[in-house]
Amino acid sequence: EVVVTGDMENLAYMLNSRRADLVAGNITVTRQLAHSIQFSDHLTLTRQVLVQRKAGSPPGKSGIAAPLVRNTIDLIGKRVHVREGSAFYERLRNLSEEIGGDITIVKEPGDMSTEDLIKKVALGEIDYAVADEGTALINAAYYSSLDVQLPISFPQRVAWVVRSRSPELLSA
Repeated sequence: EVVVTGDMENLAYMLNSRRADLVAGNITVTRQLAHSIQFSDHLTLTRQVLVQRKAGSPPGKSGIAAPLVRNTIDLIGKRVHVREGSAFYERLRNLSEEIGGDITIVKEPGDMSTEDLIKKVALGEIDYAVADEGTALINAAYYSSLDVQLPISFPQRVAWVVRSRSPELLSA
């Protein structure tokens, strides 16, 4: 039986409460998640990238064009939207520490998809979001105003997940 969920925040709960056996999605392998679920062998590698509008694109809802960010240091003081509890959220928190300045991380609800956030950037509703590189590149093909060139992470593994007490399913 296939169950579709838009709530990415509760993956561990869904698995460990036996509401789901397997999450077949692009889940970034993190130590935090590995405490409560098991990852399959990684399926691919990706990087997290900043999603922003290109220079010369129409300004956002503020009426002022957001500056194009080409260096992670330039994120200090910027508002970046990500889904709370996501690998993107954790990466921005760590990046803020690494660059020695505050990035304003705007936490979006768990049912807000990365694609929804990318669309908001493209439409000028928000200035910055974070996405995995593959998703960002696909969306940049649809929204020509998007720039997705700035990586904000090292390469990361992407895998499927099963509940922590399902070694046979994980092996299969």
